[in-house]
This record gives sequence, structure tokens and C-alpha cells, in this order.
Amino acid sequence: MAGRPTSRIETLAASIITSTPPELAARMSAPDVDRVLGCGIGTADSVRRLVAGYALAHGFSGNMAAHTADKCRATFAALGAAAPVCTAGDVRRLHPETPEAVSNHIAALVRGMGMANAPRPQERTHSPVAAPSVAPAPSDEPQVLLVVGDAHAAPGASLARFVALGRLTADLAPDAVVQIGDFYDLPSLSTYDKGRATAEGRRFTDDMRAGDVALDLWHEHAAGALDRADRLFTEGNHEERGARFVNDNPALIGTLAEPVASFQQRGWRVTRFLEAGEIAGFFASHYWHPKGNTKSGIGGTVYPARALRLALNANNLSGHTHAMSWEQWRPPIGKPIHSLVTGCFDDASHGWAKRDNARYAVGVNVLRRYAEGWTHEWIPMPVVLDRYGRPGDDKHRV
Repeated sequence: MAGRPTSRIETLAASIITSTPPELAARMSAPDVDRVLGCGIGTADSVRRLVAGYALAHGFSGNMAAHTADKCRATFAALGAAAPVCTAGDVRRLHPETPEAVSNHIAALVRGMGMANAPRPQERTHSPVAAPSVAPAPSDEPQVLLVVGDAHAAPGASLARFVALGRLTADLAPDAVVQIGDFYDLPSLSTYDKGRATAEGRRFTDDMRAGDVALDLWHEHAAGALDRADRLFTEGNHEERGARFVNDNPALIGTLAEPVASFQQRGWRVTRFLEAGEIAGFFASHYWHPKGNTKSGIGGTVYPARALRLALNANNLSGHTHAMSWEQWRPPIGKPIHSLVTGCFDDASHGWAKRDNARYAVGVNVLRRYAEGWTHEWIPMPVVLDRYGRPGDDKHRV
């Protein structure tokens, strides 16, 4: 696909494709790839699938099962020019009987077949206008960054979106993942409607279980892709409700479970509320606040990414507002600066939000590194659910 940024996995696969005859590439295993590239066995397995697809496109199937090879060829023929971006969803639409795990495998093979028809790296040419002004990013730096905004997992609501998010993550195989905070809603600790009828029956244990189940569903359906990525969670104001509640009730110190601990137990790096974490060259916080004022965030509702870029002068990620805004700014000297306000991953309307519900952007963000910086792709929730949702996912709720 012309102009499509190349992922780290594709870059590594291309280094083998350009130096290995297809008849030999067809027999390469993940340990073989790891010995050549030294990239780790998890990454090597992802690279091996692309390399096997490249070999298949040249007529060499190695140890591949005949029915798998036939399905790859049929998918490749049906997608045509779109083969290099084949997804598991594409495979299932063409072959509905294919199990999910097999669909992910076939999609990777078809993407590899697409690489066989692309110009090899040393043969590629660029027009003078399109020529990059800086060298490509080193392949050991993160190439694909998945950014998920406020998710507000809560009791009584469907958690199906986290199953779909897991499948998307498996398909994307990102190098780095950020969850920007407010993953747990914790409505039992809300002060907005405390003492009102709407708050009757809420329990903190149910709140924690909803968030824990949502996080487990994401990990489970990501099929290892999430575990392999560098992961950062920035605590949001909803998770911080627990700390505020304990501060007001000091007799409870040490007794309440913490969402932050749930992320840490699953291998995430965590950053406390309003502190800055760093990942893939971005600083990340649930929201950025003016010095001395932690109750209001920088940015407002009009061009918030631009306001944050001007205030921070560094690559930055934030959430909280549920709006989505992206800006890339090219200074006269130096590399571009990128600013992203993430939108949200919450598919419910909230009474407290009133008219603001209408401006919320619901979906996920995918950032891809290229020679001079990052590109941004917004995937709306309806697209996430259409491509990665399945009948029966809605059974997941607390």
C-alpha cells in the first residue's frame, strides 16, 4: 500500500527476505529467525510468519499444512492490493469457519505474501519531494504504539468491548501500549451523587471486580501480544478516588484494593495520578495541569492537542476529557513534536456529562513511527466492534 508506514516486524522480516532465497525462508523456524536477528523469540515468531508468507508467494510452502496454504492463497487473491494490510477480520469474512487463532496466523502469512510483491528496500525510490529528511528510526525503537483512553469499566455494563480490544491488540501486535487512566470507573466512591437514590446498592468490591475482569479479558484475547509489549498505565482521577476516600477515612489505610496494583500484577509499569510516565519517546499523564493547579487541565475543548503542544513543547499523551485531538508540529529546527488527547473507550452515555456526551470520541489510537516522527490512526468504536466483536461477547459483565 503506497505510503503506508512500515512496522518494526515488517522491517525485520524485510531484512531476511532481501538476503534469503524463498526456498530456504520457507523452512525457517522462530529460533532460526532469533539467531539471525537476535530479536527475542516472541518477535521472531511474528517475523517468521511474514517470512513464511513471502516464501509461499514464491511457491515454497515448507512444512505448512496444505489447507492453510490454500486458504492463504485464496485470501491473497481476494484482497489483491490490500493483502499487505490483511487482518484476522478479513480472513474470517472470507472464511467464516476459520477459528480466531488460525485467522490471526493466516492474516500474518497473507501480509507476508504481500511483501513478496513490494519493491525490496534497496530498490525503493522516492521523489525529491517525498524523500525523508532524516534517517529511518532504529529498528530497536518502538514502531507501533497503541493508546487506549478512559475506559470506565463498571458493574452492570457490558465488557464486550474489552474482548474486541484484545483481538485488535493481537492483530496489531504493538511494540508499546498506553492505557491513559480511568480504566476502572469505581462508581461506589463517586462524590457526584453520594447520598442520592442513583448511588443506592453500589459496592466497591463489584467495582474492582468489573475492572479486573475487563483487564483480564484484554490480556486473554490479546493472545500474548499485550504481554510482549512495553506497557504503561497512568492512573486517572477515577482510580484515585480510592486514595481520596482513604485519606478522608484513615482507619481504612491498607484495607482497600488498588487498581494500580492490579495493573502492576499483570506486568504494567504504572504512573501515579498527574505524574508523568515515559514510553516510546512520549510523556504521558492522565491530564496535564498548570503549575500549582491540579484540579483543571491544560487544553480546554478547542484544539486541546495544540494547547498541550505549546505548553509542554514535547511529545505528549493525555486523556480525561473523552475528546480526541491530534497534532503534529514541525519546528524550523529539530524533530516534529506530537500531541495526542486520546478520546475514550467507554461506550456508555453518562448523566453527569450532559451535553458533553455528544462531543466524546469513542475508539482507540494507533501511532506508527516513520522516518520523521509518528502518524496517527483513529479507530472508532463501531469499527473496533464490527471487525473484532463476536456474537456472545456481551455475556461478559459483572
